[in-house]
Amino acid sequence: MTLILLCALVTGAWAVPILPCDFWGDVTINGQPAAAGTTITALIDGEVCGEITMTEAGKYGTYAELGEKLVVQGKDGDAGKTIRFTVAGTAAGQTATFVAGDARRLDLSVSTGGTGGPSSGGDSGGPSTPVQSGTPVSAAAASSAVGTGVLQTTSTGAVTAALAVTTQDRTCTVKIAPGVVATGADGAPLQEVTVTALSGSGVPPVPEGTTYAFAGRAVTCGPAGATFDPAVTLSFTLSEEEWSQLSAADLSIKWYDEETGAWVDLPVEVDAATRTVTARVSHFSVFALFSPEKEVTMPSQTVATPQTTGQAGATAAPAGDAGTGAFPWAGLAGIAVLIVAVGAVYSWRNKKQQP
Repeated sequence: MTLILLCALVTGAWAVPILPCDFWGDVTINGQPAAAGTTITALIDGEVCGEITMTEAGKYGTYAELGEKLVVQGKDGDAGKTIRFTVAGTAAGQTATFVAGDARRLDLSVSTGGTGGPSSGGDSGGPSTPVQSGTPVSAAAASSAVGTGVLQTTSTGAVTAALAVTTQDRTCTVKIAPGVVATGADGAPLQEVTVTALSGSGVPPVPEGTTYAFAGRAVTCGPAGATFDPAVTLSFTLSEEEWSQLSAADLSIKWYDEETGAWVDLPVEVDAATRTVTARVSHFSVFALFSPEKEVTMPSQTVATPQTTGQAGATAAPAGDAGTGAFPWAGLAGIAVLIVAVGAVYSWRNKKQQP
């Protein structure tokens, strides 16, 4: 009987579900209180494990024992793992550690690179605000040129909420739609996306003899080896001055193939209204914007053809041609002989006629 009771207790212990951990606190977007209706999502290993919609501006949940909270439900093996948070689809600068049964206050803040009033909120399944900082966000990271976003995916890598990640200078944006299967180089679901602006010196060189030129915009997207099915969009946005200087209709986006050292063309869509050039990409690499190379007009050159002597097909110059530079001595000698002969005949006839 004792053994049976012990077995029953052990079995009952195994059947007890893992207790969740609860959170509540303040929420700010760009330093302003987030609007009511904003959705906050918790993720462990990229999977959604809790969600709450704000009912009061600037606050989510409550400390009251029976009040609503952001409930994060973990699984076996989640103890000690990092919990990441998104606010309206944008990565928050704070994280937490999963501790079963824990309940605590955690204030959340996000930066979208903009300034001004509070967020308009919205469902996390809709388009997200581009991320302008590292993860987690800090004062140092806010000045970085790297844009970072946290993906919400299933265990198979299927994206469950739209995400847009842009560089801090807002010149390039990567958008990932729900339903896209995003995986890393190891085949595991992708958890994070980065888009980093490159300076001219960091852009791989353009091979000689090409008919295109670097147009001043390049990014590297990470992590390396990430793939997407179907493809996601990558867009470069130009200023009015850049748009007017470049041949907008002929702009192209290419990705750099490290194995061959070549820039590979991608089909693009050019939108004059928004001054954007967009391509669909199925993997991450270095991407750059190019314009047609201006045609170089070379000065005309006169090639002298040397004259040949005694060769077949050569044409001899006419005798006495002023172009040869030779004086006609033979002609003058003939005239002199003729004058002498005429004079001799005239003298002989005169002598014969004299008595």
